[in-house]
Amino acid sequence: MKITPENKTLAAIFETTSDNQYIIPNYQRNYSWHEEQIETLFDDINHEDQGYYIGNLLINNDDTSYNVIDGQQRLTTLSLMLLAIYENLNKFRVDMNPASSILNKIVETQMDIRRQLLVNGNVRLKLLDIDQKVWENFVKILNDDTQGGWGRYLLFKRYKYIRDELF
Repeated sequence: MKITPENKTLAAIFETTSDNQYIIPNYQRNYSWHEEQIETLFDDINHEDQGYYIGNLLINNDDTSYNVIDGQQRLTTLSLMLLAIYENLNKFRVDMNPASSILNKIVETQMDIRRQLLVNGNVRLKLLDIDQKVWENFVKILNDDTQGGWGRYLLFKRYKYIRDELF
C-alpha cells in the first residue's frame, strides 16, 4: 500500500460536492470515545487561532470507497458535532423573522451540513453494526424526520453530550 500524505481541511473531507463515503472496516472497533476525549477535541478547536489540525487520518482509497484505517473516533465525533450544530440551528430558526438575513445564513449553513453528512440521501460516514443503525436514525433530522429512541447506546449518549455542550 502506497501512503501519500495530504493536508486537507474538514470541509475537504466532507466536501459538499463529492460523493465520497467513508467506511469503517469490520476489523475496527465501534465508537468508544468518552466525554473527556470529546472535551479535549472541543478545547483544542476552541483555542486554535489558525484552524484546527485534527490529526492524521489514514484512509485506504479504492475506486469506490474510502476505508478509514485510523481516525475513526475523531471523524465520527466531528460528524456528530456537525449534526448537533444542525439540530441546534433549528432551535434558533423557530423564533426568527422569515425575512431576516440571519435566517438565510442559518438555512445556508444547514444545507451545507446536510450535504457534508449525506451523499445521495445516504450517510457519508458508514459506521459499524449498531453504531450505523443509531447514526442513520440520527440523520433523519436532516430530512425533517423524527428520530427514534436510542438512549442506551454509547453513540447516542455522546451525541446528546455534544448537542448539549454546543447549545
